[in-house]
Amino acid sequence: MKEIEEALAAGEIDLAVHSVKDIPARLPRKLRLGAFLPRAHPGDAIISNHFKHPSQLPAGARIGTSAVRRKAILLRQYPQLKIIDFRGNVVTRLNKLDHGQAEAIILATAGLTRLDQQARITYQFSPDEMLPAVGQGVIAVEYHQARLDLKAYLAAINHPPSEVIANTERQFMMALDSDCNMPLAAYATIDDNLIKLKAGVYMADGSQQMMVHGQAKLSEADYLAHSLAYQVYNHAPLIFAAFLLMKPCLDSDLL
Repeated sequence: MKEIEEALAAGEIDLAVHSVKDIPARLPRKLRLGAFLPRAHPGDAIISNHFKHPSQLPAGARIGTSAVRRKAILLRQYPQLKIIDFRGNVVTRLNKLDHGQAEAIILATAGLTRLDQQARITYQFSPDEMLPAVGQGVIAVEYHQARLDLKAYLAAINHPPSEVIANTERQFMMALDSDCNMPLAAYATIDDNLIKLKAGVYMADGSQQMMVHGQAKLSEADYLAHSLAYQVYNHAPLIFAAFLLMKPCLDSDLL
C-alpha cells in the first residue's frame, strides 16, 4: 500500500483503490478518501477441509491468520487452538490450507465473495462472535487533494451510508492512536437516523478484552466514536497500555 500511495502522491497514478480495513488511521499528507463503495459482508469466516465449526477443532489444531484481532478473539473463545502466522493473498492461503499447512484458516467474507470463493466458507462468524475489523467489507478510493476534477467524479459514485459507518469506525481507531492490524475491532450500523457502534480492544493472547457500545444521531457520529474510545482509555488502562505497545503497524492482512 505504501508504494501505491507514493505513486499517487507523485502523480504517477490518478486513483488508488483500497480495502478500508487496510488503510492506516492517518493518511499521507494531501491524500484523501473520495468515495466509499457499498459495504459487503463485514464479517470473518473459517475455511476448513475437515471441520464444519470451530468448536469441532481438536486441541492443538492449527488455525492460520496474520491478524492479531482474529487471533485474540479466537483464543479467548477457543484457547486450546494453535494460531499460526498465515500470509499471502486469498488464493495463496487457500492453497496452503489445501496442502495441509493448517487445519483451518480465517479470512474476510467480503474478500472471499469478491473472488467467487464463498463456497469454500465452512463457518460464518456473526459480528457478536467475532467483531469485525475497522472498515472491513468497504472499498474506498483515494485521490490527491489537488485533483478537484477527480473529487467531483468520486462524489458521484460515493455511497454515503458506507462513508458514515467507515469513518465512524476509523474515528474510534484514531481516537485510540491505533492503526491497522492491532487487536482492535469496531462495527458501526445505521438504523433510521441513528448510528450504532460496538467496539472492542483486546490483549493479543485473548486473556483480556473490553467491549464498548453506544448510539447517537448521525450528526454526532464522531462524538460517539470518541466517547467510546474515552471509555476504553479510562476503564481499561492495562489493556490500553499493552495495546499501544504493539505499534508500529504490522504488515497488512490483505483480504
